[in-house]
Amino acid sequence: MAYTVRKLLESEQFPKMKLLCGEKGLDLEVKGIRIIEIEDMERYLTGGEILITSFQVYLSCNDREVEQHFEDLVKSDISGFIVKKRKEYDPTGRRLSLLEKHCKKYEIPLVEISEDSYYWGIIRYVIMQVFDKATARLKYFKITHDNFNTFILNNNGSCNTASNIIKFLNIKIDIQTTRSTITNISKYIKLILVIKLYFI
Repeated sequence: MAYTVRKLLESEQFPKMKLLCGEKGLDLEVKGIRIIEIEDMERYLTGGEILITSFQVYLSCNDREVEQHFEDLVKSDISGFIVKKRKEYDPTGRRLSLLEKHCKKYEIPLVEISEDSYYWGIIRYVIMQVFDKATARLKYFKITHDNFNTFILNNNGSCNTASNIIKFLNIKIDIQTTRSTITNISKYIKLILVIKLYFI
């Protein structure tokens, strides 16, 4: 039986999730879940994905460029969007309004999550519903690996981003005591990714 955005919302696993629009598309089949990590993400979709974004990736784009990307995304046979509102990435709410306009037009579910929600819990839950356990582990590893590498590259591998990396992984560690014991932050975080993978 196909997994859908409706089932995700009705599961009550994430009570702070709120449907903004796209009710008619709630029964679209979910075949995967991805974070929008590059501006032209539409080039790398296979169809049926839920896409997650905070609009950070579009910081260097003007409204016209963003709207074109949204238009291309909603035409890519996706199953929905999950948006985390962050004032630093969408201070006027303009990007969210543009996305909502396209979701209404194409009847694509648009779901909002709170600023204190983490992507990874949602990603883990969805892939466990869509795939068998072995495939889910592989999918989860690929998503976390790709996004971690993108994160490190965007921050030039700086150890000053350690607290953001910990938030990225949804791990609560006293960063002051941790800093003095970590000699190679990259190896340490990759070890955590492996540990999280096997506790999925």
